Amino acid sequence: GVAMIAQCLTSSAAEIISRPYAMDQNDCRQQTPLDLMRLALEDMEHKGEIVRKQKMSSYEDTSLEKVSDVSIIEGLNSAAEVFRRCLDIDPGNFDCMLWFVAAMLGSMLVGSGVEIGFGPCLAAKADYLIDIEPGANTSLRCRHVDYSDQRANASSALREFMSWQTKYPTNGTCYHHAIKTCLEWKEVILLLCYRPLQNENYFQKIYSLYAYHAIAWAEHEPSEESLE
Repeated sequence: GVAMIAQCLTSSAAEIISRPYAMDQNDCRQQTPLDLMRLALEDMEHKGEIVRKQKMSSYEDTSLEKVSDVSIIEGLNSAAEVFRRCLDIDPGNFDCMLWFVAAMLGSMLVGSGVEIGFGPCLAAKADYLIDIEPGANTSLRCRHVDYSDQRANASSALREFMSWQTKYPTNGTCYHHAIKTCLEWKEVILLLCYRPLQNENYFQKIYSLYAYHAIAWAEHEPSEESLE
């Protein structure tokens, strides 16, 4: 599954996604698969290596084309299917669960059309909602045609991950650390949680959830890093 993810990325992003990590009881302070996914996608975005569907006028600069967003999404979804099959065989496999969630969140993030790594924002508009005047020298990003499904699948994966500890009460330190790490990925959290009619109380619940897992992690691992 990890190899399938690496194959759909550029060489520098593939190197990031392939980095070793530690998720055991003795050392879970290193980067998780969620961190690696975020860093790999940010690396490609910052280097202009993700080619996205855009609403174009008469001008299109293709000099920076590297990997299409469709190829990345397809690769991440295929990898997620592999991790899903592994979880069907071994439901308590924490590594597979982390990679499954990372692939689903990454697919949604790429499909949203946002500029990855530049802070949380709402998804780009659908292609049919964008209107550009003929002859205008501009282009606007569009969300992927299956973005709604990608978002629903990512939400389902994250919900499953959030309840994982109740079914398989092991790796408490790493579980709380991974949830904390996921909630710190503000771009995907906003995409998943935002609704037009929500008020500040809803987001306060997210802050409280983050505080709970941060404190639980610190209690399991009272290190200098966790106590900060």
